[in-house]
Amino acid sequence: MIYPENFEQKIEFYKIRQLVSDYCLSPLGKEKTEQMHFSASFSEVAATLSQADEFVRILREEESFPADHFYDVRPTLRRIRLEGSWMDTETMFQLKRSLQSIHAIVAFFNRPEKDMQYPHLTALAENVVIYPEI
Repeated sequence: MIYPENFEQKIEFYKIRQLVSDYCLSPLGKEKTEQMHFSASFSEVAATLSQADEFVRILREEESFPADHFYDVRPTLRRIRLEGSWMDTETMFQLKRSLQSIHAIVAFFNRPEKDMQYPHLTALAENVVIYPEI
């Protein structure tokens, strides 16, 4: 636990969250930044910095990284759980594009040479379940 409890307010950590949030491509990323918190754990900070460093290198060096088509279709997915409901064609297309982007990102990190270049991000991608039949 960080002492005092209002430590994040005192150091204005919310400004860091906002700076990061401004670069997010989707509402999901913005929500993730809201969950960020100050950490005094060396291992947690080191892992997060390594992930950030790897992604900066991807943005600078890789031409083929699939960073497009991130849509938040969660409200529609919650709604269509009800029997007799459906998804409109625009949202269906957004879902398709989002799934294609996720699949492309996982494929990017599953290439053998990427495992050595971006080990921390590759480890994150290993936890993503892909359903090719969808």
